[in-house]
Amino acid sequence: MGEILFLTHRVPWPPNRGDKIRSHHFLQRLMDCAPVHVACFAEDEAEAQTGWARKAELASCEIVLRTKARWAGGIEAIFSGQPVSLTCFASAAIRAYVADVIATRPIDCIFIFSGQMAQYIPVVFDGCVVMDFGDVDSAKFESYAKEGTGPMAWINRREGRLLRTFEKDVAERADHSLFVSEAEAGLFRQRSGLAGDRVKAVGNGIDLEFYGATDVQPEGLEQSGPMILFTGQMDYQPMFRRCTASARRSCRQSSHVFRTRALPSPAGRRPRRSGSLTAGMARL
Repeated sequence: MGEILFLTHRVPWPPNRGDKIRSHHFLQRLMDCAPVHVACFAEDEAEAQTGWARKAELASCEIVLRTKARWAGGIEAIFSGQPVSLTCFASAAIRAYVADVIATRPIDCIFIFSGQMAQYIPVVFDGCVVMDFGDVDSAKFESYAKEGTGPMAWINRREGRLLRTFEKDVAERADHSLFVSEAEAGLFRQRSGLAGDRVKAVGNGIDLEFYGATDVQPEGLEQSGPMILFTGQMDYQPMFRRCTASARRSCRQSSHVFRTRALPSPAGRRPRRSGSLTAGMARL
């Protein structure tokens, strides 16, 4: 086997948030199989400089600081006819790095994590292409458009329409398209018309041993009884909605449900408590 080019929208270490956990484990498994070259973006200088014990094992690594403002990406998208999701992650440095690695190294496989990075797949490449979409992003923006009003509804409708076409084109180019669940994979098969052998679900899984510590107890809740804790980026609408729906179902079980968030929820809600549902920050 030759070498692998791994493209991802965020530095895939440390595995401290949902998307980085998934990309991190994919990367580690690929590194056990062959030399891997990584190209990715960093949200800030601190992330770009974050160390990782296995970084020295990479064949090469290109980390580009993402400095383009979202409004600038939006203007670029309007004039170019592209989705904002692509223009916000467009980079001459990443494109040049990919071209150089393909030209100078025996790359047999390109693994792309997140749809924004599929724009860097070379037009001419004879090796295997694996595209991990994670979720069907176009469907997400379509749902935002249906629920929204005014300019944002138009923006999200446009994004959903353009991304749907882009996702289908990418999947037709790729040898395998991966999604986080069978539900997402099934939705994409329906929308793209691609056969099941090319669109597959690869779940994240849960490390029950790692997360099953029995000596961890939230402060002040020692006698609270059964408890369910949701964690995640609660400014991300799908995460917020899934958490809220699950919490409401859990309330029927008389369990204490806590939602923790690193950022405010989409509606800017303040922490609140209603019956057995507590939304806000639980101190651990």
